[in-house]
Amino acid sequence: MRLLTPMWRQLTTVEARRWLAAHGLLLVTEATVNELTSFLGDWTVPYSHPHENSPGITVIRPLSVRGENHTGFTHHPLALHTDRAHSSVPPTIVGCLYTRPAADGGESLLLDGAEIIRTVEHRTLLSEARHVVLRARGRP
Repeated sequence: MRLLTPMWRQLTTVEARRWLAAHGLLLVTEATVNELTSFLGDWTVPYSHPHENSPGITVIRPLSVRGENHTGFTHHPLALHTDRAHSSVPPTIVGCLYTRPAADGGESLLLDGAEIIRTVEHRTLLSEARHVVLRARGRP
């Protein structure tokens, strides 16, 4: 398992925990579910998700069930959204572990809402904000 900053600097486990707390984004590559669970295990508590397969793990794959909050379980794209925002205590860490490449698409766009709020509060340009990437539809 490799723990990396968004600038691809490799971190130790201790450094990675500090980095995530300070910057809010950590890249984990070449990890198995067991390795990632072990890394998170002694300093996080798994969030109970209504579609989870086991504590803290929700496998995202197309389901035959349709209804509210099931778009994530289809091949359709999702708009930016907040995971579990309706919960009184939403999760503070959201992780995505891709176990195999997508046949088509597969891109994930992550937006740091706290960074957007800090940017607006400080009236700085979004282009100067850390870890904020905005892309208009149909544009590279």
